[in-house]
Amino acid sequence: MRILSTYLIRILTHASLLLILASASYAQPVSLHPLPAITGLPDQPALGPIVAVNFHPDDGFVMLESDNQRLLHFNRAGRFVGEAGGFGFGDGALRGATDLTCAGFEIWVCDPLAGRIVRYDTRLAPLEPWTEALERGTQAPFTRPVSVARAESGDAVLIEQDRSEAWLLDPEGRLLERIGQFGEMEHSFSDPVRVEISNDGAVAVADPGQQTVFLFDRFGTPRGYRPWNDARPGPVTIAWYHDHLFVAGTDVLRLLNPRGQIVQEWEADLFGGAIHDLTCDGQQLLIAVGNTALRFRISQDSDSE
Repeated sequence: MRILSTYLIRILTHASLLLILASASYAQPVSLHPLPAITGLPDQPALGPIVAVNFHPDDGFVMLESDNQRLLHFNRAGRFVGEAGGFGFGDGALRGATDLTCAGFEIWVCDPLAGRIVRYDTRLAPLEPWTEALERGTQAPFTRPVSVARAESGDAVLIEQDRSEAWLLDPEGRLLERIGQFGEMEHSFSDPVRVEISNDGAVAVADPGQQTVFLFDRFGTPRGYRPWNDARPGPVTIAWYHDHLFVAGTDVLRLLNPRGQIVQEWEADLFGGAIHDLTCDGQQLLIAVGNTALRFRISQDSDSE
């Protein structure tokens, strides 16, 4: 009996240690190390408002400038590479772009005013725009696609603003599931503005109307939610950082652990203004603030000691 009791104590002690270590990993803060910001082009010292940022599939990053409806490409060193878009109605032209996503060999830009997703290759050459999905063999036209996210697998998630719902799409453009339809259900949307998908297919939707970030798995099954719990506007944008989640309102940026606890918080004053968008590749964080794209290298605080 004494041997058995000793054995059980060792098991319980080991289990408690694992729980402590797990809790410590959930609460691991990070440091943001500033990199040179993007404030203009070689022939244009100042840019218009930057509404969306993302990492380029090959090198560097891309961002949307709203005044001129341009898609701008910069390399990792922050040097300007090229641009596309511009106001218009043809392939590659933009009218009211709001968000972009990059995966595989393509860049997609949401243009709700045109009711389509404008597509480019990695050299910013225009591809045929995407205007509809296939639902049970019939066409389901886009109306106002306000945000889109695409995984490396080719699966995509699209927010339809007029319907206040998200569409899960396979790589062939088939509509697999509608989630968050407006209503009184626990996971129904009110004003969804941003969607992100993680490497393992987890979906997060920022809805300032409900003051909540909604979570789903890759099949559209609800996996919880993260209430904003702040009188300030939010959440307006989100980005996965491994299994953590950056969540931003216009005036504050937070890092949440997998349990939804706030690990760290930064006031928007530190970034020089209201936050419009952000994105993360696990090593760098890009933040669109006013007319500027801010860049930060991310490190675990334990790595910088």
